[in-house]
Amino acid sequence: MASGMTKDKRSEKLIARRMRGLRMPRAPSNEVPDKASDVTLTRLIFTLPPLVILVAGSLL
Repeated sequence: MASGMTKDKRSEKLIARRMRGLRMPRAPSNEVPDKASDVTLTRLIFTLPPLVILVAGSLL
């Protein structure tokens, strides 16, 4: 049972590490502004749907 628990924890750590790698790919220092624009773009993508829902709700 203990070995199963450690295996789960290990896989969780691996998954977290992979997710972190996907979220924040290591970029050279000269690509920092590009990265910043990507971050603002993702922020827009994540903040737009709730805003659209709010506007639609206020119209209805």
